[in-house]
Amino acid sequence: MGRITIFSVGDCRFCKKTKAAFSIRLIPYTEICLNVHPEKRRDMLAVADSLTVPQVFFNDNHIGGADSVLATLAIWDGGNEKYNNALQRFQVEIQAVPGPFDQRLSIPTTQPLEDIQPLPRNETRNAIPLPDGSKASVFHVIKKLMEILPRTTVTFRATIHRSTFTGL
Repeated sequence: MGRITIFSVGDCRFCKKTKAAFSIRLIPYTEICLNVHPEKRRDMLAVADSLTVPQVFFNDNHIGGADSVLATLAIWDGGNEKYNNALQRFQVEIQAVPGPFDQRLSIPTTQPLEDIQPLPRNETRNAIPLPDGSKASVFHVIKKLMEILPRTTVTFRATIHRSTFTGL
């Protein structure tokens, strides 16, 4: 029984977009999350020859990344004389065919690692002390300087720099 295999990472917007495209069409897929199964990254690189995610396979056939998959699904949505929709085409051309046979596309059997979320940003750790005793982030200091300092167009060594800070 064939399947669609997606190599992804948890916080990737292209991975989420690709998985949503399959879900909307009710097409099942198998996800191999590289955050919780980092040992599968080597397998993905070997069969896809690409560092980016997502990498999608229809059985053993490498389809590509998000753009390629979305383009393929758009063609499938158009239908043809054989199939009415993308789900029907998936059932006949992928699910009914045995595969995948490449062991690198197998579902991981190892214990998944804990998916560690990044720590929230600590704005006070990198805060800049101000003359009035308060603290502000680098972003807020730069934003305030942009409001205060005069800007003009400066020519330096035959290059024009627009909206440049000129000092006081």
